[in-house]
Amino acid sequence: MSLPGPSDLVQFNVEEPTEEDFDKKNDEWFKAHYLELIQDHPNSWIAVSNEKVVATAGTRSGVETAAKDAGYHERCSFYFIDPANITIGLS
Repeated sequence: MSLPGPSDLVQFNVEEPTEEDFDKKNDEWFKAHYLELIQDHPNSWIAVSNEKVVATAGTRSGVETAAKDAGYHERCSFYFIDPANITIGLS
């Protein structure tokens, strides 16, 4: 058994998806408000549009459906609020 040669391999030119400006703004808002979000939506998926929470659910598919039903699906960023990601240091 021999390995395939370079001419036997198929090459694909797949472009990396680019992050749109609305995603970047939502990401910054998410980071800035993470502590509030942990208190309000622990262990939940949230949909953020225009720097505000527009839907929440216990699963990714659930929040996508809720956002779509609310008319926001195409312009949302989705996040999971995991309180375990926070560590509090005492000195």
